[in-house]
Amino acid sequence: MRNSEATREQLGLKFYRRARFGITNRVHAAFALASFGRPSFGIGIDNRVRMLEEIGLPFAFVGDADGERLWAEY
Repeated sequence: MRNSEATREQLGLKFYRRARFGITNRVHAAFALASFGRPSFGIGIDNRVRMLEEIGLPFAFVGDADGERLWAEY
């Protein structure tokens, strides 16, 4: 691969870097957003979403997430 060709990972990180905020169901996406100083909110179906709590990111289980709460966060 040439140096000028971007990898999938680089393109993904560029996407997160340009984001203003994120509402995501992927823990790794919330971590990537946080690494660029972007606010994020994680929505999960199992206890993996609780990992966001370790770095102070808000989260909810899918049954508890609603528009009012998301609006209050952002």
